[in-house]
Amino acid sequence: MIDEVDSGLGKMMDLLEARGELDNTYILYTSDNGGGMRPNGPLTQGKTQLFEGGLRVPWVVAGPDVKQGVQCDVPGFQWALLSTFHDLSGSKAALPENLDGGSLHEVFENGNDGKVERPVEGMVFHYPCYFAPPITLIRMGDYKYMKRLLTGETKLFNLKTDYAETQNLATRMPEKAAAMDRVLSAYLEEIDAENVQEVYQARFEELDRFEEMQKTNFENAKRRLPAGDTAGLAKLEEKLNEDLQRYDKNREEVRRNMKGSHWAGSGE
Repeated sequence: MIDEVDSGLGKMMDLLEARGELDNTYILYTSDNGGGMRPNGPLTQGKTQLFEGGLRVPWVVAGPDVKQGVQCDVPGFQWALLSTFHDLSGSKAALPENLDGGSLHEVFENGNDGKVERPVEGMVFHYPCYFAPPITLIRMGDYKYMKRLLTGETKLFNLKTDYAETQNLATRMPEKAAAMDRVLSAYLEEIDAENVQEVYQARFEELDRFEEMQKTNFENAKRRLPAGDTAGLAKLEEKLNEDLQRYDKNREEVRRNMKGSHWAGSGE
């Protein structure tokens, strides 16, 4: 997959160069959240987690006036791209209201000296998940504050000095943790963020719906069988039972997660 992506990007750049548009084009090369399911290098955890191993991704940018050959440490996120492209294009059209992301234009041009003006304070990642530890967090400056939604337990890290998130500062810096909690809580209330219990309920309802669909499919398929086709009927029944057992297993997984207290996967 990496080879295919590299090859495709190379072909696009060759085409842009052939048409004389390469120097007039912004190219952003990045990935989705995390990497693999296992920890990513020195970072804690990986995909489906809200530790840095599940949030940080490579991001390479090139284009007109983009500062070259430098590493930028100004934090940003991909939903800032709408504001960024709007800014870079010089569009005069109004953007939708209440966007979280601020333009990264200044960062592209000035690196670490660039500023990002966001309409909301901090960077919020809200994850009321049914298949992973439900966590909400806010990043403000160098500090990252995390709260586990089921237990209320908290973690506070200084990512500038501890990007591997090994030192929980929540008890040593209670005022900092409390201040970040207030900002986070106010934001979640303002946007009417999902409650994790609502997410669990929605998952159970989804599994019930899947189960009814499979039962309906079974009845329809059974009616289409030739009379006396016992082998075909047995195969349909086996498939239905496998599906129902899978949905029961899915429900049990949700129930276990509802009672869990771990922060990352099956353990710390």
